[in-house]
Amino acid sequence: MTPKPIITDLEWRPPSMTDPIVQAKLPNDRLMLYADADSHSGDDWQGYVPDIPGAANPTGGSTLVAYWDGGPAEYTLTLRSYWVLVPGSYMQLEPGESFQKTYRSTHGITESDLQTISAELGLDIEGFQAKMSASFSHEITTSSEQQEETMHHVDPPAEGFTRVWMLWQLVDEIVALDKDGNIISNPTRRGDVNWSAHAPSGAYLSYHNLHQHFPSDFIVSASKDFPH
Repeated sequence: MTPKPIITDLEWRPPSMTDPIVQAKLPNDRLMLYADADSHSGDDWQGYVPDIPGAANPTGGSTLVAYWDGGPAEYTLTLRSYWVLVPGSYMQLEPGESFQKTYRSTHGITESDLQTISAELGLDIEGFQAKMSASFSHEITTSSEQQEETMHHVDPPAEGFTRVWMLWQLVDEIVALDKDGNIISNPTRRGDVNWSAHAPSGAYLSYHNLHQHFPSDFIVSASKDFPH
């Protein structure tokens, strides 16, 4: 499990999110480019193609013949996890003080995002969910986005102590990283596409999603008491 930040003292303040921790790398997987014909219109002149020229489309669809300039982007698909501080949850309590509050959180992803990231990997939704479950060390949340409210009660600390308390939400993500660990750039490129329903033509090429978050429903509290 991704470690939560260590509460060091009363002057310490939590970050809004922790540094992502790599859970797995997928060096043999590639994202599909979204191709849009530059001189034609219609759904059959658009679609996902492998970003490697000449590579077979796992869905049996159109393929990329060649880029007009340069070659495919260099990246590694990487699965990471991090903690996000639940807004408004950090607090300090003195002896005799207790606290009760309802917090609202959002978990899951939109149907549109789920369809996009699945298509980019050449999978249907069920295939994508199975791949993520097999790749992460824990189950990730790929269910439909929803909001949830939870009530939290914090008891007072013992005499002579101050209690620090907060809530953390676990978030998973899949990102395309370059050799330096940065998310790759995504300029619109040009290339020739061999359309499954038409003769080859030029097309605009871009990745639809290089950084997909999966907010989980796993929310935990962290607290520590410090003497005055």
